[in-house]
Amino acid sequence: QERQVGLASELYVCDGGQTQRQLKKKEEATIFRKYDRTGKGYINLDDLKDVNRHVKEQLDDDTLQMMLKQADSNNDGKVTFEDFYTAMTRHVY
Repeated sequence: QERQVGLASELYVCDGGQTQRQLKKKEEATIFRKYDRTGKGYINLDDLKDVNRHVKEQLDDDTLQMMLKQADSNNDGKVTFEDFYTAMTRHVY
């Protein structure tokens, strides 16, 4: 029972019965879709470069490549939503 109380305290229930984690995943999915503009289900280096062209402080290609590599769980050059979510929430949960 102590474990159930601990789990319940970790999963704060928000309006609509959704946990904070569920809401966070929806938020991250919205951000992911901004990078995966064609809906192919992953982000690659070209996608990062495309988004990078539209931001005020642009990153160099080496930095973009490093970001992709850090998030890419199987080193195929593609960051799936699960890879993206894990990378974005690594220090949150």
